Amino acid sequence: MRGKAAALAGACVLAIAASSAAGAGGEPISIMVKPGGSYDARIADTARCQKIVHEADDADLPQPEVPINYAMPNGAAGGGAPAVAGAAIAFLIIGLIEENEAAGRGEELCMHNLGYRKLHLTPDETKAYARLGLREKHDWERKFLDSDLGDRIKAATVVPVVPRLPDYQDAPRRTGGLQLDELAAVAGDVHEGQNLLTGTARRVRTAVLVTPIETKDGAVRVAADPGTVFHQVDYRRQADPELRLDGATWCGPVRQLSNGLSAKDFYCFTGRDNGYEVFRPSGQPWLAGPYSGGFSLPVYAEPITLQERAQDDLGPLEFAIRADEITARHLRLSAVVAHSGKHVVLWVRQFAWDKAGKAVLPLWDQKLTLTRLSDKAVKAELTNDGDGHDWRAGELLF
Repeated sequence: MRGKAAALAGACVLAIAASSAAGAGGEPISIMVKPGGSYDARIADTARCQKIVHEADDADLPQPEVPINYAMPNGAAGGGAPAVAGAAIAFLIIGLIEENEAAGRGEELCMHNLGYRKLHLTPDETKAYARLGLREKHDWERKFLDSDLGDRIKAATVVPVVPRLPDYQDAPRRTGGLQLDELAAVAGDVHEGQNLLTGTARRVRTAVLVTPIETKDGAVRVAADPGTVFHQVDYRRQADPELRLDGATWCGPVRQLSNGLSAKDFYCFTGRDNGYEVFRPSGQPWLAGPYSGGFSLPVYAEPITLQERAQDDLGPLEFAIRADEITARHLRLSAVVAHSGKHVVLWVRQFAWDKAGKAVLPLWDQKLTLTRLSDKAVKAELTNDGDGHDWRAGELLF
């Protein structure tokens, strides 16, 4: 919905933001700054982030931390055709406002991932800035950003309450914590429910828990002993890395405790500034799946120490991309990993056929080209002319 209507709503919201940023009513002003940065560099990075947000899917933008509950205009809930029209307009405006706010959240996250942080101006700086005209504000910001702000940025930087877990390392054919090898397209006609591509996968990074884990808050608690093997995963859906929340995710088997009972389970831990997010995902203890279901537990604020292993002892996993549904309009695929008779679904995506009846799934240095033969059959071709993009393509359904 990022069109003329969205731009109109965005202009209104930006006008409100501008009045607030001018210090109206004594509100504090914050400016995005970066150690060693400059005014011109920030202008370029801002334009880069705006382009990234403009090209992103709506679902890839950061969601609000709390549900949005906009009040409806008086009389919109009833009263015949005028009220129905009013309600439609109200919901359109609400949608445009939320879209603009989502874009703003996306731009702020993108700038954060580029190394920028919010620096609050002092009361005197706020008053001085508020009295300036638009051109003078630009001149003031240029002089401010080109000055040495190192000490102020350091003092304003949030210090995480716990150490972060070992971070991600991107590489070709590496995704979801797995390295994919020996990929091969299935020859001949492929029908619904059959594999289009097969290969092997291995867990890239595993570690042994050094410090015990024992959550204490909530009706459900989890505990893990030193020596427990954890594995790293990454199911962040955003195609552009600058729109992904930072903080690596590690998952492993735990004891789930509730009402005096104990049961074997597995959970994931993601480092944030305020502690570790704790989540029960889909999948299996040997490979956690996407956060498509499950539930969260209270944030865990005790340090977690992992000692990485040089080699995983789980061994190779079976990997396949399967044709789940074939129609005249679209193709639905799933990526699946199997081990010891059990499987984990990594994703389910849907692709629309182009005019030539083809759909392409990028696979880093390779690509999988799918050709529709009929409403119920396709042909798969794997070639070595990939453009470097990963398989975050099509419409993500799971």
